[in-house]
Amino acid sequence: MAGTSEADRTLPTPDNSCTGQQDGNDYNFRVVNSMGDCGTVLTSNATHFTYSNAIQLNDGMSNSVISRQS
Repeated sequence: MAGTSEADRTLPTPDNSCTGQQDGNDYNFRVVNSMGDCGTVLTSNATHFTYSNAIQLNDGMSNSVISRQS
């Protein structure tokens, strides 16, 4: 997790690794204790708190001639 816009990998904290843990075909993400870790943004109004973040993936292939990245 690295925030709501494209960013370099977020550094881990004592409580959060800021990376997903693979579980079969799925990845699990957790933010514990300090909800501001891993680029998490808190917004609030009179009745609600909203936590926002984004999961980023860099996936692709490269050989000596062609590179692909999505």
